[in-house]
Amino acid sequence: MSQCITIPDLNPLIQPPAALTNARLTPTLDSMVKDHENVWSPETMALYKDFVDAQKVIRQMRKNAAPEPSRMPSEGTRLNRVATLLVTPAMLVALPTTFPVPFTGINGPWRVPAGYYGWINYVACEYSGGGFAEGSGNLVFSLGIQNYFYYGYGNIAVTLGSRTAGLWSIEGGLPLISNQYIQWFATLDNPAVAPGGYIICTIQGWIAPTPKGTNRS
Repeated sequence: MSQCITIPDLNPLIQPPAALTNARLTPTLDSMVKDHENVWSPETMALYKDFVDAQKVIRQMRKNAAPEPSRMPSEGTRLNRVATLLVTPAMLVALPTTFPVPFTGINGPWRVPAGYYGWINYVACEYSGGGFAEGSGNLVFSLGIQNYFYYGYGNIAVTLGSRTAGLWSIEGGLPLISNQYIQWFATLDNPAVAPGGYIICTIQGWIAPTPKGTNRS
């Protein structure tokens, strides 16, 4: 999932599932369906169709969301979710291993309410303990939506923003799609990361009732 493919004519804000990344996709949507519908498993085809569907919704959101994603409409609600995960010695035994970082109060991923859309405008991902070498890859953060990673946010090897010093501003925002799950992940790849610290990840933005013409509920 850390590799991104480009699908022509679609807004590449989300990366495809690993099954699609490894499927040697052909250049156009029509040929992708024609060439692979009799080759892919039903599960992989379902992932592909959901991925394309989500991309189409994003285009509709871009077209219909007025004003721009950074400005919440009057009927909107502010979004501020924090996810935390305590690093324990047991987590450092078999590496590399990817762990979901649960949102506070949910103990798991956060689901966009049915009939709503929105945008993530700010994020932060950091580690409160010792041993995290910035850029080394011994701790990597990823922000996922459903079966995908957000484009450019699937392989974050550095501290990005801070709850205390200021969150990372996302130009153009990251889309939130009705009924889809949002989840932070942390991949540990070196026992040098000291146990006892917290992985802390944040999303901020807004959600609002889905605009007319954005057909995803």
